[in-house]
Amino acid sequence: MQLLDGPGVSAGTVAYINGLAYEALCRAPDATAAFTKAAASPQARLWYEGPSWPPPLGRTKLQNRR
Repeated sequence: MQLLDGPGVSAGTVAYINGLAYEALCRAPDATAAFTKAAASPQARLWYEGPSWPPPLGRTKLQNRR
């Protein structure tokens, strides 16, 4: 099953959470790829009517990696 971008738990949400997991496992290339995907998902939400949080947090994580 492939998650879509949009309301609810979406591909961007899962990408951000995966990025956190990869970061904790010291898998920097995988974390960077996941945060890049999260940052590129402007419709991503934590829940159906929640705030758009993965894109800004993904961008912050990417900036901190430079």
